[in-house]
Amino acid sequence: MFSCATLIAVSQNTTLTLNPDFDNSLGYHDGWDTDVNVYENTIQTAAYANLASGTPNYNRALLHFDLSGIPTGATIVSAKINLYASGNPGLLIGHFGTNNSATLQRATNTWNHSTVTWNNQPLATDTDEVVLANSTSLMQDYLNLDVKNMVEKMILPNANNGFLFKQQIESFDNGLVFCSSDFSDNTKWPKLIVEYRLEKNSINEISQSNNFKVSQNENFLLVTSSKNIKSIAIYDIEGRLVISYSSQNSTSETVNIQNLINEFYLVAIKTKDELAYKKFIVR
Repeated sequence: MFSCATLIAVSQNTTLTLNPDFDNSLGYHDGWDTDVNVYENTIQTAAYANLASGTPNYNRALLHFDLSGIPTGATIVSAKINLYASGNPGLLIGHFGTNNSATLQRATNTWNHSTVTWNNQPLATDTDEVVLANSTSLMQDYLNLDVKNMVEKMILPNANNGFLFKQQIESFDNGLVFCSSDFSDNTKWPKLIVEYRLEKNSINEISQSNNFKVSQNENFLLVTSSKNIKSIAIYDIEGRLVISYSSQNSTSETVNIQNLINEFYLVAIKTKDELAYKKFIVR
């Protein structure tokens, strides 16, 4: 039986560890027309400037993380990015130069990872930017980069356009080179670690919405919607994420709840235009 409620109480923080759902390199090489190329499957996330065949060669990168698992009304406690140095043979091996500091900025307009190029790359703001200092070794990892202020803005409606990574000063023979999410070793993929909490009474359930229907039996939760579902997340009564489910743009999804213990849960249903919360109980 499905039951409704208007709020939940929360006493613990929840941590999400995310890899990019997509990332891209942006390349410009004077005279080679690389500024119109799409680099969505490169194995390096890099910010550099050098001379190749005697002409200027620049690279920036875009990273995007799916933050839809963070409920509306959540308070971001911390958000940190880990970037791991790349030593892949055949490409740029590790960091180089003595003035290679770079910056992570919040992109401010949308981009498509299948079509983005140097020429149509999104704008970014230096507000809340995070600076990566000059490297001290060839294979230096940059860990626990504090992006909390940017993530707080990204979780607002239609505000998550990811990060732009570039050199502070794009000067020749300087660069920071990291693994992307296409690198062979997935332990070296970029990582965003977000800790959040749900304050008591912070979530108001959209119980009167006619766009969603939730029903259940002993083993499954059936979610139907008048619009295509993007994602479904289930939280326990203390606000901890217990199931995260990415939909294939269907209007009906079945979620296996056989492993849930007997208690109240909150299911968050996200479409392109709406985020609804429903409470249910496993008996």
